[in-house]
Amino acid sequence: MKKGFISIYVLLLLLILSVSIAFINDQSKNNHEIKSSLLDKKQATYDAESNINIYLKEEKESLLTYINNDFGRDISTLSEEKIANLKKDSVYYKNNNRKIYLTRVKDFYRDDLIDANTKIYRVYNESVYKSSLGEARAYISASINPILLQKKPISYYENKEYIDKLGISDYEILDNKAFNKKKEYGPCVIVEGDMKLTKDTNIKGILIVKGKIDHNGKSLTVDGLLACNGYSQDKLYYTNDCEMFKDNIGNLDSKYSLQIISKQAY
Repeated sequence: MKKGFISIYVLLLLLILSVSIAFINDQSKNNHEIKSSLLDKKQATYDAESNINIYLKEEKESLLTYINNDFGRDISTLSEEKIANLKKDSVYYKNNNRKIYLTRVKDFYRDDLIDANTKIYRVYNESVYKSSLGEARAYISASINPILLQKKPISYYENKEYIDKLGISDYEILDNKAFNKKKEYGPCVIVEGDMKLTKDTNIKGILIVKGKIDHNGKSLTVDGLLACNGYSQDKLYYTNDCEMFKDNIGNLDSKYSLQIISKQAY
């Protein structure tokens, strides 16, 4: 009787021990899987974030081209899908081309204004590592470079380096004598040295005078952008109008000012 009781007791102990070992093994396996899953998720998120960072650094020209083509759209009456204006791009990472998605984001504080000079864009990537998905996105504020929007003429001397990098595509270089042959010019005139007017003159676009403007009693009207090293305020009629010259600026890196306002990775 006593031996039977001991045998049952031993069997119960062995059963409990067996169940405990199985539980510990299962728990260890689950912990390993959870840890592995977390590491996979971390790697996928890291890859997605890396794709975004590399794109912003190495493919900036592609992003600027997208922004330039989209910037002038009036989205106030468009659906959310059309507002996005989705574009698929790519970036090279870990020996593969990774998909990058570019979209316009509606900024309710600015996009309802017709003359808004700032737009918001999203750069997005999804990355899969094993079975885990990682996502990353960056929100970019794009605006016309403030130098181009000055209400008063800008100094050529102070902004020479910037002006020389605008990449103006359509222009003519004139000396003082040639400049006074016509009454109206555009889309861009560059005058080497000083400029002396002999007649009232209109400029539709960009006027760059690398010296001073001698009005000689004549008026100068500029609708667009004026850069010079001196002028007569009472004889100059100047309206800064980006619409008159924005398409004539080829260097998009000079045309737009970009700022990362938010980054997310998960």
